[in-house]
Amino acid sequence: MSFYGRQVVVNARMYYDTNEAATLELMCPVWQAEIHYTLDGSEPTRASTLYSGPFSLSPPATIKAKAFFDGGETPLRVVEFPDIDYLFHYKYHFKPVSW
Repeated sequence: MSFYGRQVVVNARMYYDTNEAATLELMCPVWQAEIHYTLDGSEPTRASTLYSGPFSLSPPATIKAKAFFDGGETPLRVVEFPDIDYLFHYKYHFKPVSW
């Protein structure tokens, strides 16, 4: 599905929580869309866990998310979280906006 020529997706944002965990926030620009996610590697359905707010997550983990709304669903969003190391900090905190 697209609005104004742009594809609608689930956005993911991670925040450093502790040395052993991070906080994951999922968002969708479609009003009243319900985001469902899985942590077991399966593709989310309307019966999967309903996202209700940011949650803490310990590595290693793979999160798969989709938003469902009247008239459609978003493409699958996969967030891989292998470890909290220099790459995690670079990717989610220190990466330049543009090169």
